[in-house]
Amino acid sequence: MSETTTTDLYEVTMSYLREGMLASAGCADVIGLSDEQPPDGTVPLLRTVMRDGRRTGPPDTLAAARARFEADLVDLPEAARLIHRPESPVPTGSPQLKALTSVVRDRLKATSAAPADRSG
Repeated sequence: MSETTTTDLYEVTMSYLREGMLASAGCADVIGLSDEQPPDGTVPLLRTVMRDGRRTGPPDTLAAARARFEADLVDLPEAARLIHRPESPVPTGSPQLKALTSVVRDRLKATSAAPADRSG
């Protein structure tokens, strides 16, 4: 007898706090599920540029890409902008992502602890 299981797929998103907000909010970058609201004061790290194989808008100009890069660079903590031995920002998981991670870990532990069916 075979067993069929379905796997739930989840997308994650990442948002970051502007550096000025980082200090005042006492928070860090956040990784969360794509269907949850990001925390107040965060800015999405990625933006949708393609959907179903088509562009969602006109391509950026080089000047627009440069301006976006410069704005993003200023938002990085000073320690992350160092040329030698930069310190990478460490993100935190949203409460929903942490809960899902716990559920998945529990499922994996239960699966790996279960005796194998050798009836064959």
